[in-house]
Amino acid sequence: MKKGFMLIEVVIVVSVIFTISIALYISTQNIMSKSNQIQKYDSTENLYSLNTIKVFLYQNYNVNSLCDFVLDPNTNGHKTFPLVNRTTSKDIYNIDFKDEEILKKFKSLMKEMNIKTLLFTNYSGILNGNDNTTNKIKEDLNLYDYINYLENNLDKTNQMIFLLIAEFKDGTFAAINMYRTSGDQIE
Repeated sequence: MKKGFMLIEVVIVVSVIFTISIALYISTQNIMSKSNQIQKYDSTENLYSLNTIKVFLYQNYNVNSLCDFVLDPNTNGHKTFPLVNRTTSKDIYNIDFKDEEILKKFKSLMKEMNIKTLLFTNYSGILNGNDNTTNKIKEDLNLYDYINYLENNLDKTNQMIFLLIAEFKDGTFAAINMYRTSGDQIE
C-alpha cells in the first residue's frame, strides 16, 4: 500500500514540475520575443535619428503641405507618402525643396542616418489607403510587420497626428509623431 501511494506522489510531483516548466518556457519565449522586437523597433538611437529628420523638415519645409497631401479633409481619404526610397540601384527623393542646397543637406542627412525608406502618413491612413505606396508596404513583410505593430499601439481616432516612419538600412524601424504647424513655414 505504501509503495502504491509513493508512486502516485511521484507522478503528481513530476506532473506539477512538468506543468510549471512548460509555463516558464512559454513565458520566457514571450519575453525573448518582446526583447527582440524592442531591439528592432523604435530603438533610442533610431528615434534620435528620426527626430533629427523631423526637426530638419520643420525648419526647411512646409510640413502642413505634407499633412494636406496625405489627409484630404473634404473626402476623409488618406495616403501614405514616400518621402525617400533608397534602393541599391537608385535613390528616390519625392520631397521638393525649393533650394538645391537644402536638398543636398537633406540627402546627406538621410545617408548619415542610414535611412532606407522614409514615409509620411496620418494615424488612420497607414494601411487603410489604396494608393501605390500602401500596396507596396503590404508586399514588404518587414515593413508591414512594423506597421501592424504601430497600428496595434496607436490611437487612431486622432486624425490631426501624423507619423514619420523610417526603415533603416540595418533592418530596424522607428516612427515619430508630427503635427500641423500654426506659425510661418518655409514654402
